[in-house]
Amino acid sequence: MFGNSETSVYDDALQQTSSDESLAAEAKVSGAIIELGDTLLDMGDVKKGADSKKKEEIRVYNRGNEDLVLQEVVAYCACTEAEWTREPIEPDDYGVIEVTVDADLVQGRHFIKNLQVLSNAKNGAKTFKVKGNILY
Repeated sequence: MFGNSETSVYDDALQQTSSDESLAAEAKVSGAIIELGDTLLDMGDVKKGADSKKKEEIRVYNRGNEDLVLQEVVAYCACTEAEWTREPIEPDDYGVIEVTVDADLVQGRHFIKNLQVLSNAKNGAKTFKVKGNILY
């Protein structure tokens, strides 16, 4: 048992060191680094009919050392639209993506949609999900 405990502590320390090194390496990269405030945006209940559109927002952080420019937010369904911060996001600041779901265009009682954020970030495109329930 003592040997397993030592191994576990060693493995935990090694994993933390590896994680710290990865973050440090990413921080040394010159350029914008994108981080989403969340990877799942819960829209809750959305009613069909007169009030069929619901808006929620998600923050987008720039963890890099150069301005982050959000070039496009791609929604792969006609029921989902996105508006985003158009001005460059300075290092250690954030912008916003506002997502609108139109319940009248959703089929079924539940939805999960993917949105992809394209930018000038060195760590590539990011994807987040939007989910909710449709009330009839």
